[in-house]
Amino acid sequence: MAISKQRLLMFLRVWGRKFLDKIFDAFNITKAIASILAAVGLTFAKVPYAWLLYFLAPGIILFLLYKSLPKFHLHPSEIANRRIELEELDSLLEPITSVGLLGKSAVGKTTFLCSITGRRHEGRQTEKPYAVIVQLPDDYPAKYIALIDSVGEQDYNQYEVLKQSTVVCLFVDNTPLHRTAKAVPVRKERTNDHERLLEQLILAKKGAKVAASKLILVENKFDLWKRTEAARNQMNLFFDKCAREARRGNVFSDVIQVGSFTATSGEDSARLLGEIKNAL
Repeated sequence: MAISKQRLLMFLRVWGRKFLDKIFDAFNITKAIASILAAVGLTFAKVPYAWLLYFLAPGIILFLLYKSLPKFHLHPSEIANRRIELEELDSLLEPITSVGLLGKSAVGKTTFLCSITGRRHEGRQTEKPYAVIVQLPDDYPAKYIALIDSVGEQDYNQYEVLKQSTVVCLFVDNTPLHRTAKAVPVRKERTNDHERLLEQLILAKKGAKVAASKLILVENKFDLWKRTEAARNQMNLFFDKCAREARRGNVFSDVIQVGSFTATSGEDSARLLGEIKNAL
């Protein structure tokens, strides 16, 4: 496969960023200057073999260059269905579309990822954004996308994921942060959190030069709130309200609703993946 100039430059930029990060992790500027002065001082003091210190620094630099070398992936299938750092997306020789997964903590973003990839959910909240490459259904030759899981507790992090995604899925629910086996009424505190995040995402989209063009609203945890008619009616009204607000914001070319969704259901997850495919 021929490597385009653009992908090669992107690869070199990623390599440079990782190398600088490792350099600063290894020692700061003060320590570097002190090491050089020590080497010069020992040389003038005619300490035996002090000149070997001059080979130590280049050796460390070469080692760090090697350690920071990004992995070259010829095809997305090589790293499909496993968790990868966002930087690894830049090392793909075949660029792919990114889809952001947004929403408050414990809303079901990671559960959805695990459902479509067969990975086991560790039950921990996401601490930093990461990507999972998945194959789109019913395409030949196979096409792949990168699903980016955002940090629910950090709104600013979700704005950044919004900016680097072609399409975003915004998950909303009505349950408290902990899972429960019992039916629960619609909690105003939770729905207010979803509305505030949607409002901020619309503002972030207005201020971004490049950001997701389409929004997919996902009404998650249907298995919990479907059990009472009151909860179903309230949740459906809230879901429709979110869709109206997103359209009124006039920043997305399309707002797609995926209602009555359960992230733990393989059938529902396949349905959402199909909606993502249609939105691209």
